Amino acid sequence: MNEPPANTRSDVLKNLAKLIVKVNPKDFARVAIDGIDAAGKTRLADELAPLIETLGRPVVRCSIDGFHRSRAERHRQGRESPHGYYEDSFDLPSIRREVLKPLGPGGNGRYLPAAFDFRTGLAIAATPITAPPRAVLLFDGVSLMRPELNDCWDFRVFVRVNCATSLRRTLSRDVPALGTTDD
Repeated sequence: MNEPPANTRSDVLKNLAKLIVKVNPKDFARVAIDGIDAAGKTRLADELAPLIETLGRPVVRCSIDGFHRSRAERHRQGRESPHGYYEDSFDLPSIRREVLKPLGPGGNGRYLPAAFDFRTGLAIAATPITAPPRAVLLFDGVSLMRPELNDCWDFRVFVRVNCATSLRRTLSRDVPALGTTDD
């Protein structure tokens, strides 16, 4: 008996894009792309964007990385604290106010793509951007399905990788910026 061919990444991406374009077809759609660090969330969102646009919906791209808090706020429970990372790293009220509400049901479409650059430690003086009608927001980041944000998503994608893969990718990505594997 012949087995059907395995789905390729391209097939999976196309099928996922087809599902997403059906969400709130006459209004904005907010898509959370969640997963642990270095799972491939940003890559997935970046690959989905042109496929969704090809299917007739404009795309807005944002990341939780544009909504960090200051270093002092992020590290108030200690630089290595997992509770501190979860509780203090991101400005969740700003994400709701500046992105999710304007791109939600009845929203005016005027959103801020980012508010803080954690690499420089400086607030971003961004001008609001007006999203096209029916835009799909692809928002990537860690812990997006947390209670404070979970009611804001119209569609959720969780990218799962094992911890060894996450660590390997994190080291490859972050060592040039941080200097050493210990950092």
